[in-house]
Amino acid sequence: MVIMAIQSIKLSSPTFLTTDSTPENADIDLIIQIREQILADPTLSDAEKNLVLQLDLESDITTGDMGSIKQILNKLVTEHQDSPYAYYYHSLYGVALLQENPNQAIKEFDVSISLNPTFSFSYCMRGLTRLIQGDIQTAIQDLVVAAQLGSQTAQELLAQMGIRK
Repeated sequence: MVIMAIQSIKLSSPTFLTTDSTPENADIDLIIQIREQILADPTLSDAEKNLVLQLDLESDITTGDMGSIKQILNKLVTEHQDSPYAYYYHSLYGVALLQENPNQAIKEFDVSISLNPTFSFSYCMRGLTRLIQGDIQTAIQDLVVAAQLGSQTAQELLAQMGIRK
């Protein structure tokens, strides 16, 4: 899901984002690593883990079944608000909402950032969403923060834009 979302954002973004760019593995690895942490966390409920297990981070998006992803993520953000991984759920929910409701996606990224201000992925995705909306200055601010936090995708985008962090 994450790989396709970033690629679709890049494809629909301003022309300085080349269509042959792909997200850096480190950003995708971060998302997968957090998912694995959740599944291995003995303090989390079985209900929460089962919802996370239902998230197939790639196959649902390739089959076009965003509805099931959104339902699962909606459950995670509403029923597990106190989870130590709520920031992750809000960020992925933002990605799932991005194409049909970018303003709501930004709100989900905002919640994710408020819960974990060092999660570079949320800043990067919020910046990409703002690029699509044409809010270039605010997008650059988000991408700079994401790059400073280690997002290789944000670093790549800033370099394509000719901006040094």
